[in-house]
Amino acid sequence: MADVGLICVDIIDGGTETAATGPCPTTVEVNLTEADKEDIANRVITSLSPDIKVILGLVQSNFQFTTQIYDADGNLVSGKINIYSSTADLVSDATPLKSFSVSASYANSKLIDYKVIED
Repeated sequence: MADVGLICVDIIDGGTETAATGPCPTTVEVNLTEADKEDIANRVITSLSPDIKVILGLVQSNFQFTTQIYDADGNLVSGKINIYSSTADLVSDATPLKSFSVSASYANSKLIDYKVIED
């Protein structure tokens, strides 16, 4: 198995990783193959994927705002945000990845409180 990369893991300050081309003083050397790197990348992607989808939804990617309620002055009082894993799920109204309740309150026609809370 050919070594294709070297990462220094500094075990003194809690695991800081730095790229290196040679021996790492006071560290443990770990040789990584391309297969190791690909496995690590895939595990990171798999691990972060649900959070990335939520972040994308909250920046209005595959995002649906529904059931809006307005007061007599036309101000938004409440609604529901649904975010979906894909455009196809949004279009077919599949089960949302996450749902959030929106509430707003006003004083003298000015917004004084606005909340988006995960259901």
